[in-house]
Amino acid sequence: MHLPVIVDVDSVVATRHALEDPGATAPVIGWVDLTSPNLVDLLDDLVAGPGGERLVGVRSSIDLATLDDLPVQRGLATLVDLHLGFHTDDRSLRAALAGRWPLLRLLPETMP
Repeated sequence: MHLPVIVDVDSVVATRHALEDPGATAPVIGWVDLTSPNLVDLLDDLVAGPGGERLVGVRSSIDLATLDDLPVQRGLATLVDLHLGFHTDDRSLRAALAGRWPLLRLLPETMP
């Protein structure tokens, strides 16, 4: 069985373009600002828009130093609520997230 390629993008605009690509079928890991006050609306728009069913998770600019910040906590809770995964290559962050957010789906550490 061959695993699909996951499109990993680094901006909201690139996320929209990857999802809206009419010929694409690969799952998409998008990029969002987890601390955005409009995060729920943004993710709802991405999921409801063209190709939105291919959005499997997101990346964001968080690290161990910001993990306890309330806006980051709200963003992570939003991902859990929407059943979207989170991707990071930072092993320390992955370990902290796994310990603090057991319901958060962590996407593969390395991309194909």
